[in-house]
Amino acid sequence: MQVNDILDKLVKGKLSVKDAQKMLSLHSIEYVEDLAKLDVGRDMRRGMPEVVYGENKTYSDLTKIVDAALKRKGSVIISRVNNEHVKKFQNTWDFLNIEYSDFIRTTEIRHVECVQSILNMLWEKG
Repeated sequence: MQVNDILDKLVKGKLSVKDAQKMLSLHSIEYVEDLAKLDVGRDMRRGMPEVVYGENKTYSDLTKIVDAALKRKGSVIISRVNNEHVKKFQNTWDFLNIEYSDFIRTTEIRHVECVQSILNMLWEKG
């Protein structure tokens, strides 16, 4: 069913608001080949852009997904990008003035040391 049909049925009382929302959400999915399903309406519903799970994706796949998301919505969040991909992306990000936030894995020594420090501080304070 097309968006206009959904809205028409909603206005005529033939469709509940909840059902209309569910049906409209199907129109906010965009497929990027067989790599990803982008929820391009997420920012309107949740107040933040689509989040692409980057772990286990190739650099080439990520660039296709990010390109599609940026063309469609202008923003995207990529989570869990491996360090090798970050190095490749960083030159482009710097050129385009894109923000990169460091991700720390719980297995990294700096994370372990930080958590140990916090736990020691809490232990000492009782």
